[in-house]
Amino acid sequence: MLRILYFGDSQIENDRIIGTLRKKLQEKFGGEGAGLIAPENQYNSSNRFILELTGNWKTATALDSILPNRLKSSLLREARLSGGAGQIRINRFGNNQAQPDFSRIKLLYQCNRPCQYKLSAGDKLLYEGTFPVSDKIRSMLFNIGTIPGNLSFSFTPEGQLWATGLSLESESGITVDPVPLRGVAFPPFEKTDPIALRQSLNLMKPALIILHFGINVVTNPHPSYNFYRDGLIRRLRFLKDICPHVPVLLIGVSDMAHLANGQLISYENIPAIRQAQKEAASQCDAAFFDLEEFMGGPGSAIQWANLQPPLMQPDYAHFTARGAEKVATALASQLIEAYNEYREKP
Repeated sequence: MLRILYFGDSQIENDRIIGTLRKKLQEKFGGEGAGLIAPENQYNSSNRFILELTGNWKTATALDSILPNRLKSSLLREARLSGGAGQIRINRFGNNQAQPDFSRIKLLYQCNRPCQYKLSAGDKLLYEGTFPVSDKIRSMLFNIGTIPGNLSFSFTPEGQLWATGLSLESESGITVDPVPLRGVAFPPFEKTDPIALRQSLNLMKPALIILHFGINVVTNPHPSYNFYRDGLIRRLRFLKDICPHVPVLLIGVSDMAHLANGQLISYENIPAIRQAQKEAASQCDAAFFDLEEFMGGPGSAIQWANLQPPLMQPDYAHFTARGAEKVATALASQLIEAYNEYREKP
């Protein structure tokens, strides 16, 4: 299973862009499943399941202003269980019949004392055992074959159990792991434990890491965006240090529009932000996808919003489902083209 780890802001929430990208790549290379998801309560309409945590879980995210400890998860979200039993449930909605959308589950975890676990499909027990004590992030693979309607993990830790990721995947092919973080300018890796993050990435072995940020910088004008370039450089170098052999792709800022003196225009600072991103990518040997140029340059957010059906939402910042599909299709095409060129090299 090849993985693409995709960090982004609210542009990629609810599998927007990522869902189509995953679909296009899986059509080409095979693979099934939603990939690596955070262990937190979520309603995943794109992949038609509800993830629910019950029991004595405490969740933490890099978006929290105060964290007791640095996060152990590459998803910048984690759940900690202590002082009693807890469950993670994957409940289907819509069609409850078996769906060929993943055939195994990989759990990333760490526990400071033994932890008993069970995995059930409805009333049928599939797996049970004990996680050993570990001071490192570990993974446990559960092959489940034909997918039942609902799945449930039960845990009874003697101490603390950290659940740092849950991958819904197939044995082979490719998947795209979403890491959406609303309201940030770049991924807050400073809130992670670098040792745990390295362990997690070594277990998941991503073939590519994508960073897609910028729209939250646009609405706060500055005379210079050197600070943003330098912030991106620090994060890119951090990734290069954590996983030196994994290529990184930086997605450039999209066009955005706002009212100025009663007229709808593109933000004037977008070229400076785009240039800062290009310079950061160049200095850190990262690839760059120019999203504003792909859209059509300045004013394209307005044009996309005025199309029927529209490709941009009325806020002139976020893509509609059709707009996200258009972006993802272009990105998938470029990735497949780059792969084909690599394969054809002598």
